[in-house]
Amino acid sequence: MKIKITFFSSFLLLSNLLFAQNVGIGTNSPLEKLDVVGDIYVRGHDIYMSRDNATNTNNDYLSYNDVNSLSLGGGGVFHLHSDQARTGTWQLPSASISARGAYFAGRVGIGTTDPLTLTHISSGTASDAILRLEADTDNNNEDDNPVIEMYQDGGLVGVLLGFFDSGINSGNNFRIGTRHAGTNTLNTFTVNTLTQNIGIGTDDPDQRLELTGGGIQLNGEFGIGFTGDIPNDGVVSGDRAKIYYDNSFLSVNSDFLVFEKTDGNHVAPDGGIIFTMKGSDNVRTPAMTIRGTARVGLQTVTTPTYALELPNNVTVGTGSGRATSWATYSDGRLKEQRKSIPYGLATVLQLRPLQYQHYNSTTDENGLLKIDNSSSVDIGFVAQDLVNLVPEAVYTPSDESKDLWAVDYTRLVPVLTKAIQEQQATIKSLEEKFDAIEAQYNALQEQLNKNNK
Repeated sequence: MKIKITFFSSFLLLSNLLFAQNVGIGTNSPLEKLDVVGDIYVRGHDIYMSRDNATNTNNDYLSYNDVNSLSLGGGGVFHLHSDQARTGTWQLPSASISARGAYFAGRVGIGTTDPLTLTHISSGTASDAILRLEADTDNNNEDDNPVIEMYQDGGLVGVLLGFFDSGINSGNNFRIGTRHAGTNTLNTFTVNTLTQNIGIGTDDPDQRLELTGGGIQLNGEFGIGFTGDIPNDGVVSGDRAKIYYDNSFLSVNSDFLVFEKTDGNHVAPDGGIIFTMKGSDNVRTPAMTIRGTARVGLQTVTTPTYALELPNNVTVGTGSGRATSWATYSDGRLKEQRKSIPYGLATVLQLRPLQYQHYNSTTDENGLLKIDNSSSVDIGFVAQDLVNLVPEAVYTPSDESKDLWAVDYTRLVPVLTKAIQEQQATIKSLEEKFDAIEAQYNALQEQLNKNNK
């Protein structure tokens, strides 16, 4: 009788629970249709969620498979089947999950319920969407690297992104490698995370940008800007430099490769452009300097006074130039108020043509003049002497501590010409006097001859 009462009580409790449509196992107050406090042990393989018992469609179920140990890395695998008829046989799942991997037949959304691509990660409207791949968490094996691989054409063509090839820079290189015809090239693009150097075609760049195995092509009218400058933008933003191509520099279809030095503080840039040479001695030697004044100095002349200036050096290959001819502007349309020069034979007679030892000179880092010990024999005039006779032929430096006196020998040509003309006039006058004296002499001689007869 006691047993029956217990059974009857249990039946009443179960009836009440069923009437309430909630079943509790391990609880007297189930919150759902089935509320279990404790573990569930399922001996079968499937758990079905049926939406339509009549037609047996629109059903979802969860199945478990531990037969195929190679699936998703081996071990037991849970399969999620979407909208599948309950046939009692294993069917292709919509998703599979194991402790070692996962498979999804459709789109996967992380942070979104409406994925637009196979994998769609969204952080919504509040934060960043960050995808993190991490390997070698114990910093113990540089062969363990995070890599993203993308392939097509049956794996013959692809791209590899990540950290790989631990033999170089202790695995600190981020790479974008390429794959063609089944062969990987791992140094297509390299970033050394330690030095921040970037390499194209090299796996160990030692500069901020190093290019190996090809050239650089810049299209359009843009080029290279230094110190943060934008090339060919028409803006001077500071003491910077630019290299760019301009297809209409002087006029339409007048194209130039432009080397441009800018200065944000001066009308004429205080620096310039310099071309240097360096040999095995690791000494940098200037070859040509273009200053902000647009003056050009060759070799050691880095602060030219003239539009084009060579060093004060008697060596042929240093301080001398050579050409078939040198033409000087002398158009009559440019010359007014013409008059005879005040110099002539008297001036030439005062000139002091000399032979002397001509010493070479340079300037130091402060621009101060330095006279060398090397010299050679030369002939000419002394500028300081000539300035008092023909000042137009002499360049007088504004600061003798930084610059040299100079003579423009071509300006002596008019002086010498005038002297020759004056001398020739004197000679002609003397010739005329001689002719007159000779005529008188001949007349006297003829008269004497007659008297002697």
